[in-house]
Amino acid sequence: MVCFQARVCDRISLSDRTSSTAAGVCAGVRLTVWDQTGRTLQVYLDLSHTLYPSGLLPGNTLLLSGFQRRVSRSGGVYCRSLPVSCVTVMSLGDTSSVRPPPAPMMHLGVWAVGREQSGIVGRVRGHVVCFLFLQLQWSCSLCGSLYLQTCSSSQCPSTSSVFQSKAKLVIDDGTGEAHVWFSGALVPPLLGLADSKWEGLQRALRVRGHVRVYPRGRSLVCDSDDPLLHFLLCLCSSDVVCRQLSLTCRKPNQQRSEEMKRFSRGERDFMTRVTPPLQLTCLHLEAV
Repeated sequence: MVCFQARVCDRISLSDRTSSTAAGVCAGVRLTVWDQTGRTLQVYLDLSHTLYPSGLLPGNTLLLSGFQRRVSRSGGVYCRSLPVSCVTVMSLGDTSSVRPPPAPMMHLGVWAVGREQSGIVGRVRGHVVCFLFLQLQWSCSLCGSLYLQTCSSSQCPSTSSVFQSKAKLVIDDGTGEAHVWFSGALVPPLLGLADSKWEGLQRALRVRGHVRVYPRGRSLVCDSDDPLLHFLLCLCSSDVVCRQLSLTCRKPNQQRSEEMKRFSRGERDFMTRVTPPLQLTCLHLEAV
């Protein structure tokens, strides 16, 4: 049993899916709170047999008395209410100035095996090992087809296009590796391109419409006769790109399952179970 004071930064209503009543009945609340040190904690309030308490707003400071401290299966600490628990609003805050707490720092080796850690956002700091994929394309703003001078779909009347970009690379933080996807506005800073160079690259692609680059991993060689492709290949293997990065990423709920692969050594064949690399989606990046 614990008693503590904390500030609310997020509130999510929990619905009772087992109830025979209409959908949308609130059975509880999950609060995300943080203390003066910046550490966050999730608090679960059971409201199935009590009135909804007032004052559970982001920015408000609460005194939580008589709550049970518990440890989840993944090792995380959380609190839940009991019939003797009490919530007191100590002070009101300015909800417009409330900022969410920073995402927790994650280690790739641990994140890869934590099944309960899917779908959450975390920070990763590591080195770009190599590029796996880069695609730059002008797409029709209406149907999404490839757009050259006009839309490539004969049935589409659109006369406008949007520039789309996505990339995939390998990052290593010393505990493991992950394949990280980047898209949209994250690609230019990933490639280290200023706005003027990024706009010039878009103009160069107006005629051909798209380009897909599949670098040769760690042994990339810039031997293409196409000037644009040669530039992108060299850029993907340069120190401008292969550098230390601090990333804020989300781990998708669906990860690839283990695969069985066959290896030959001499006259013998071996079957082994291979764990696929961790897949992440980048939400924000900073150079270290």
